[in-house]
Amino acid sequence: MKAASTSNPRRYCTACGAELSDAALFCDRCGRLVRQADGTLPVLDDRERRKRHAVELAYRQKRRSGCFAVALELLLTAAGIGFLIWFLTA
Repeated sequence: MKAASTSNPRRYCTACGAELSDAALFCDRCGRLVRQADGTLPVLDDRERRKRHAVELAYRQKRRSGCFAVALELLLTAAGIGFLIWFLTA
């Protein structure tokens, strides 16, 4: 019989689901602050705050561009269907 593992369980970001390292103060994917073991939020120094801000901006731009692509695809599909209906009824 195997002994129970004593390693820490994996942690995941509550905002985006990315796996977090044991020493993470914020998510490297979306920038969300990670609660510490005692339930408090970490205090970031200036360097960490700038890095977190850059991560947040990159994540927002990525999500925004994805939303734009979906909206454009829906618009073009609706226009194509409208043209097809107009062409078939004309």
